[in-house]
Amino acid sequence: MTESVGDLPLVSAHYYPASSEVTTDLVLVHGWGGNARAWVGLLPELRDIAAVTVLEYAGNAFDRELASSADVDDLCAALISKAPRGALWLGWSLGGLLAVRAASEHPEHIAGVITLGSNPRFLAGDAWPGMQAETFTQFVAGLSQNPN
Repeated sequence: MTESVGDLPLVSAHYYPASSEVTTDLVLVHGWGGNARAWVGLLPELRDIAAVTVLEYAGNAFDRELASSADVDDLCAALISKAPRGALWLGWSLGGLLAVRAASEHPEHIAGVITLGSNPRFLAGDAWPGMQAETFTQFVAGLSQNPN
């Protein structure tokens, strides 16, 4: 399993204890090209109902080293290794896809999954009306040139 990208761990975890006496653990997984900062605005409210672990995976969609060194199974295994067992996972966009994949591969570890802005498939297929491959290529090129 790939555990790092260059000098960075593949996944890092940021833990925020609940602000009240609750027993729920919530794991947050950011989306494609994002990072843990995506969740900052929600943390105060979420900490009222759960202890929160924010997982952050190294690199992003434009990190060729990450893309070539880690596959989805490696990334999901690394995410699970940093998450509390029995937590509810909330994934945004690609984070939702990763959470669903992790839960399907390791159902004993994840209590449930909530997806936000996620699809079961990003690109269009025979039975799915996703983004066309040509549009996706343009999307990646545009984000690569201006990720902000």
